[in-house]
Amino acid sequence: MIKAIIDLVIAFLSLIETMTRSLRSAVVNLGWGLAFIAIAALLILASMVLFLWGLYQYFAALLSPVVSAFMVSLVALVLAVVAGCIAHRRVS
Repeated sequence: MIKAIIDLVIAFLSLIETMTRSLRSAVVNLGWGLAFIAIAALLILASMVLFLWGLYQYFAALLSPVVSAFMVSLVALVLAVVAGCIAHRRVS
């Protein structure tokens, strides 16, 4: 009787150890995934800033700086609305 209880406890502890290893592996993979998502988000932000700056420089060469700033802000607003609509559709 006691041997059966001890075997049951040992089997339970072995199961907990295996699940802990599995959980640790999943948490490490999740951490790496989040890190790469953060890096990708920063690179996208940097590319958008450079894109808008280049667009401003292009329009500033053709038009006045005030008009080019206005046009670039409209482009940024349109991109933000498109991103918001995509996010809204993904959540809904």
